[in-house]
Amino acid sequence: MAFTIRKGDMPAPGMLSAANEMLSENRDIIIKVRGSSMYPFLRNKKDSVLIVPAKNKKIKPGDIVFLCTPSQSFILHRVIYRNADGYYVSGDAQKVSSGPFRKEQIVGVVTKIWKGKKQINPRTGICYISALLWIVLLPYRHLIIKSRRLLLHLSIK
Repeated sequence: MAFTIRKGDMPAPGMLSAANEMLSENRDIIIKVRGSSMYPFLRNKKDSVLIVPAKNKKIKPGDIVFLCTPSQSFILHRVIYRNADGYYVSGDAQKVSSGPFRKEQIVGVVTKIWKGKKQINPRTGICYISALLWIVLLPYRHLIIKSRRLLLHLSIK
């Protein structure tokens, strides 16, 4: 059974620590996405995600992970690649990756996404293929997102 973390639209800083604690106790959590770093795949204050403990999960490029940064903050980003130094991650709206992060810093893995009432498994099918393609397009993401926003803006007028 998953525990849902919601307090209005904005999780308080302590709530992310609580999420980390629950994951370390082998409990699943559901959180509403906050922030735009994972746009366009995850939308701020609209989409929710199920995060399961990462302890026994094989982490691979394309996975969306919940991790603890060296500054003790928590982020939800996509794994871009892994090498001997660790895992490198990036938000889907970002142009660069950050890392390396050790496996121990990855506390959870997203296994379900809710876009409204639609439920998606990000680790299979077209969603996973799209994620891998998005990784390849890392140097061009900014242009793609800008173009998409411009086209949406023009179609509204």
